[in-house]
Amino acid sequence: MSALFYLLVFILISAVAAHAFQLAKINHLRKAGIYPQKGQATDSDVERLIKSGRTTEAIKCHREVHKTSLREAKKAIETLQSK
Repeated sequence: MSALFYLLVFILISAVAAHAFQLAKINHLRKAGIYPQKGQATDSDVERLIKSGRTTEAIKCHREVHKTSLREAKKAIETLQSK
């Protein structure tokens, strides 16, 4: 097999592993009561995550609540942080 094939397989496996890690992290935060349960996120959860310094999770939560793109959610969180 060519080196390009192995590179593509490596990239695919890395992407799947990264996604699995993120899901496990969110599940851990849900069990710890830090991140809201699936389908129960609110704006107050977003604000709480921002205040606790969990910007990445706040962006994910904002996307879940408002069904926005990553870019829109990031901009909204940056705006909330500047207040």
